[in-house]
Amino acid sequence: MPAANNTQRFARQDDLFPFNGAHPPRLVYASRITPDSVLPHPRAMHSHRDLAEVILVVSGSGEFLLDDQRQTICAGSLLIYNAGVVHDEIADPQSALSWYCVAVTGLQLPGLGENALAPPEAGCLFPAGERFSRLWTLFDLIYQGLDGRDAQAGAACGYLTLSLLATVLAVIGERREEDLPRSDQLGLRIKRYLDVQYARPLTLQSIADDLRISPGYLSHVFKRTFGYAPMQYLTRRRIGEAQTLLLETELPVGRIAELVGYETQSYFDLQFTRHVGMPPRRYRQSMTGEGKAADRP
Repeated sequence: MPAANNTQRFARQDDLFPFNGAHPPRLVYASRITPDSVLPHPRAMHSHRDLAEVILVVSGSGEFLLDDQRQTICAGSLLIYNAGVVHDEIADPQSALSWYCVAVTGLQLPGLGENALAPPEAGCLFPAGERFSRLWTLFDLIYQGLDGRDAQAGAACGYLTLSLLATVLAVIGERREEDLPRSDQLGLRIKRYLDVQYARPLTLQSIADDLRISPGYLSHVFKRTFGYAPMQYLTRRRIGEAQTLLLETELPVGRIAELVGYETQSYFDLQFTRHVGMPPRRYRQSMTGEGKAADRP
């Protein structure tokens, strides 16, 4: 009789599936980043307005800016970016950093905002723990299933995504209160200010005046907390937002420059090229595979 128990296992009928409803979450994309398949152009600091991303690090290490904190990640790190969370990935070229990413939209969980998987106070970084192997398998199945060779793969990947999200929620549920990240409150206050005001014509002095602290102390606290000088963070924030607009809209480059805080397109082009490696128009064409009519003379 004991052998039968090991052979056949029954589902618990009292387990509630967290994604009930007429419109379950929808898979948007899956990606896999390895040391030999790095993105052709660096992706600067950015956020996503209408989707959430889940990332599993499978090898290597690096420093990621995860909303409120600059943290070291390694194999087994599970990262959750709710919609609107600003993030920046900085990989050590020598670390063999590899990770998977799955993006979903249409998330609506009780007590959380739209396209949110984790409570904001829980942070973005979680140890996958004993669920690491299961998560890795699900991420890889979803990524491999979207290779375009199977007409029915999209539906299968959709169900796999629901299984992935349920596993992620189990990891989040194990987070203990004493493990929650602590951040320097003044540094966090500065960062939130920059995340909201980045499109304004800011200077270090104007930021310090608005926050009623000295420019020197502002720079010291922010660099200590996040690893960036305030104006360096501001530039990366603007370039990241510009990349999102270039990829997700057909707005002219000049208009995008205005929206992210640059008074002249020429200076925007200069900064974008310096951080990404090519001008914004060429970046848009190389990443989308086509030119945009809005950018034609």
